[in-house]
Amino acid sequence: MSKTSSKLYFLNLLIISVIIGVITFVFFYMQPKTYKSSGKFSISYKDPAEMAAKNLYSTNLDSMALALTEGIKSRVFVDQLLTNASIKFDIEELNRTNKIISATVLKDSSIVTVEIYNKDRDALEKINKIFLDNLNDSEIVKSQEPKIVIKAIDPLYASQKPVYPAPLKFSIFAIAGTYLLGLMLIYTFAEDKEDDSYIVNYKV
Repeated sequence: MSKTSSKLYFLNLLIISVIIGVITFVFFYMQPKTYKSSGKFSISYKDPAEMAAKNLYSTNLDSMALALTEGIKSRVFVDQLLTNASIKFDIEELNRTNKIISATVLKDSSIVTVEIYNKDRDALEKINKIFLDNLNDSEIVKSQEPKIVIKAIDPLYASQKPVYPAPLKFSIFAIAGTYLLGLMLIYTFAEDKEDDSYIVNYKV
């Protein structure tokens, strides 16, 4: 490949990559946006005497925290939470509660991190206001023995910007991916051409 044709190829490759990047940006920009609320909550005994009666290393709050995370992600709790917040939702969404809420326990602690997702930021604000009371009034908490109470360490806060989609990030990946693919193709064909030239010269 001559220097002129090589420069032209790289220029065209760059133009094509940018065009694909722009198309990717527009595509993801037009997708429904998803916002996220996140917060941290601690578990403690309702009666301080319960904590005093237990050895610091023998409390079962960490196991209660694990059970609590599963309860928070349950269909029953999510249904109750959305209903109490007056959020309209499709009943089929309860089959995919992981798309609505997630809960994990911080390692070696009784602190639970909660993340809630919704396409409407105002809906998240409604959920944020009632979440803690809703959780403490739920059977998940009330059924525990000895009695526990959930307190907010870092109250739920809704993100100002959507967490999905990220059009700029995806468009950059598209541009870089297209350009790298084009480079791989040109060098692959160049090597094949050199091999063919070597075979012809060898036969001669």
